[in-house]
Amino acid sequence: IPKLDYLIILLVSYVTVAEDLAKAVLIGTITSALGFAWKQSTSISYTISTTSLNPRNGMPRLPNIKCYNLNGPLFFGSAQQFSSLFNAKEDPETIVIDFSQSRVFDHSALEAINNLADRYGNLGKRVYLRRLSSDCAKLLAKVHDGGLPPYEIIEVDPGKDPIYGIAEKSELYSDVPVAKAG
Repeated sequence: IPKLDYLIILLVSYVTVAEDLAKAVLIGTITSALGFAWKQSTSISYTISTTSLNPRNGMPRLPNIKCYNLNGPLFFGSAQQFSSLFNAKEDPETIVIDFSQSRVFDHSALEAINNLADRYGNLGKRVYLRRLSSDCAKLLAKVHDGGLPPYEIIEVDPGKDPIYGIAEKSELYSDVPVAKAG
């Protein structure tokens, strides 16, 4: 039995005997939710590979570019862990971050991506973002006033980019359309 589940069983049992069942259920639910969020926040990881780029601006194809292949959810709980995965000073001039096995869930994740790109941009480096949904790409551009900076490039491939709805209900993003499957 996982340690967290064991702790929750003990906590709920104690609160049930000491107080009442309703409080015990509430405390058990909250503890379980916090444990789940913690587990998810530490589950983001990456593998490194090399890839090639076909820049849009007419530049020649770029072979052997370092690519971070992300795994796991990117949300408020994992944003700090996400930022710590990268070392902008030691990375080459151009990198790719591939979100094929990851999903951007909230505004904190958007901020984490933009802050990471800013770190690379401040060092004169470029970050290509690959396999983001179209709505996520539009929201990233909105987070930066005036659109994306030149060092943060989103690769668009409608045939391979994921489609999922926006969890953001803010008035600020009301004009961002949600992509439709098919």
